Amino acid sequence: MTKSGFPFLYLPYTYKHTSVASGYAVSFTMKTPYGKQNYATFFIGYHQAMAASIFNKLKSNDVEATRSILQMDFLSWRENKVECIATLYCTIDDIALNSRIITRELYKEWC
Repeated sequence: MTKSGFPFLYLPYTYKHTSVASGYAVSFTMKTPYGKQNYATFFIGYHQAMAASIFNKLKSNDVEATRSILQMDFLSWRENKVECIATLYCTIDDIALNSRIITRELYKEWC
């Protein structure tokens, strides 16, 4: 477990070798008997506007937070401090669709 509380949030390789001290990611977490467990993280860029536009395209379910098992967190980090900006509660179908949306949007932006 890291200091941020997200066990598998790794900063991109370029973070260690440049002066960039901030970025954005979408973290997929699941509630387990042992607490929240991160099972995937998408790095979605250094620019807030682009990252927010990608996150705003994601689908969610109207599941109550207490009943939801799967969630997606929109994370921001600055100087190694991670902050959760927003959370979406999802079904497994939402997770599949959102993974596809994130991948497509990143491909459009970077390729």
